[in-house]
Order: sequence, then C-alpha cells, then structure tokens
Amino acid sequence: ITQVYKAGQVQLASVPAKNSSGLVGWWTFDGKDVNWTTSTALDRSGMGNNGVLTNMATKTSPVAGKLGQGLRFVGATTDRINAGSAASLDDITTLTVAFWVKRHSVWGYSTMVSKGSWQGNGWALTSSGYNSTIAFLRDFSGSDGMWESTGIPTFRKDAWTHVTLTYNKTSVSNTPLIYVNGVRVAVSTTTAPTG
Repeated sequence: ITQVYKAGQVQLASVPAKNSSGLVGWWTFDGKDVNWTTSTALDRSGMGNNGVLTNMATKTSPVAGKLGQGLRFVGATTDRINAGSAASLDDITTLTVAFWVKRHSVWGYSTMVSKGSWQGNGWALTSSGYNSTIAFLRDFSGSDGMWESTGIPTFRKDAWTHVTLTYNKTSVSNTPLIYVNGVRVAVSTTTAPTG
C-alpha cells in the first residue's frame, strides 16, 4: 500500500473479463467509465457490479480527480452511487476498500463508502464526528462493532487523501487496518462487537 501511494503516477493494467484476483469492484469514474445517458458508473473489475448514479448531473458532478476524473458528492445523503447487492459484493470475509477523497469540509460526519446498512448485515467507512478521523462500523449478530482512527486529524480541507481499509471478519476480536496516504494509522475500538 505504501509503495502504491508513493509511486506518484499509477500505471493501471487492464483487468480480464473475469478476474481471479478477488477484485469485485473497480469504479474509476473516468469519463469513459460513466454513462450519463443511463446514469451508470461502470465496474471495470470484470464482475459487472455497475453502479447507478443518484442525484448527479453531467454538468456539475464530474470534476478533476487525483488520477483522471472524479465525481463530486454534494448532498450528504442524496448524492450517491448504488452498486446493488450482487452475490460477489455480499458477505465478503476479507474486505479491502481503497479510494481517493477530497473533502471540502473536514468537520462533521459523512459516509464515504458503505455496503447495505451497517445496522443490518452491512458495513460503513465514514468520517467521524468533529475530530476529522475515520470510523469503520460493521454489523454482527450480537452487537455491532465500531473502530476509529486515533491521533492526528486524518483529513485536511481541500487536499486529496488516500484511504485504505482492510478487515477480516472471521473473528470479532479482529481489528481493521486503516491506512491514510500509505501510512498505517492507530485504531481504537469504540464499540466491541459480539456474535
């Protein structure tokens, strides 16, 4: 992760029609990968998990990204991309999520990436409260788990930040690993999961 972050300019290889790497979603948001006519963000992983654009417009949503094109999410709960609930996206045992984000406000709570409702067999990766950290929430059969990055604030206003999370749900005692700009950050358990 650190090497990829420090590489500066990423060379993206093509992904075969059906990959065997475990990659189940790769949404670049580049112009060629967003179909505004059908409101679709194409999944380039080869798994066909295309996302449906909600409350986004071709004139206001596309922006310059860290690599290629990005998308602007203005409404806290209204602007989103829904990749559905294909079997390849459900109940992933070892999960890794990585993305670039540029926040125009570092304060406040917002969901950056989620699968379903973390309060109903899902998970969410959020910016947490007013301390500008990252929180990971995961639903369990007993009580839900919540972990939060600790230490210095994670986000800077109007600056690109690379976030990577990896988590293995085989045991409630597992703690997620969170990397910010290629560096692993300290994580504390806010709510210990059970079940």
